[in-house]
Amino acid sequence: MKVHHREALKWQAGLNGRSLWQVGFRSVVLEDDMFWEKVAYTHLNPIRASLVSQPEDYRWSSARLIRDGLWDEKDGLMQIPMRVVLP
Repeated sequence: MKVHHREALKWQAGLNGRSLWQVGFRSVVLEDDMFWEKVAYTHLNPIRASLVSQPEDYRWSSARLIRDGLWDEKDGLMQIPMRVVLP
């Protein structure tokens, strides 16, 4: 099947009623309990995928930063040098 570049771009952009990307993202404010539930779920994803045995071991996770006290209740994660984030 031959697909023209322009048609592929239209399809990707969802101009024909279908979209390659998920639509309907919504932004909501989470209360503390729900926020930490979502954080815990996200931190456990690399374990469920058998990538690491501890959330802190996953290179791209904020779990290590929270464990090491770099979380501020008011401002969230503090500004830290990338060398600290990515060992």
